[in-house]
Amino acid sequence: MLAGISFKYFLDNPSTRDKISVFKGMDLKPKLQRWREPFVKHIAKLSAHTERFIMAKGKVNHFTLFTPELMRNTIKLKNQLDQYHAEYEAWIRVNAKNPENFLS
Repeated sequence: MLAGISFKYFLDNPSTRDKISVFKGMDLKPKLQRWREPFVKHIAKLSAHTERFIMAKGKVNHFTLFTPELMRNTIKLKNQLDQYHAEYEAWIRVNAKNPENFLS
């Protein structure tokens, strides 16, 4: 805090935020990031990350602390991701003019 005023006050108050040079021109909304890989690869990566999370490998190993219901939902999510990935990839192969553009 600066003389009794919190940092959040400067962010929430447009009149003060615009006067502070640090915030001028700063967009506080997240920007859309360009994906450098096709959607099908992102789904495959998310599935692989979910599997690793379920196996409780690495630093994110709190899956074992979940309630049984949350564990079931996480495993169901992994299975749904795998199923969606397979269906989407098959659909791309049949319906896209250049499927290699969407799969590689």
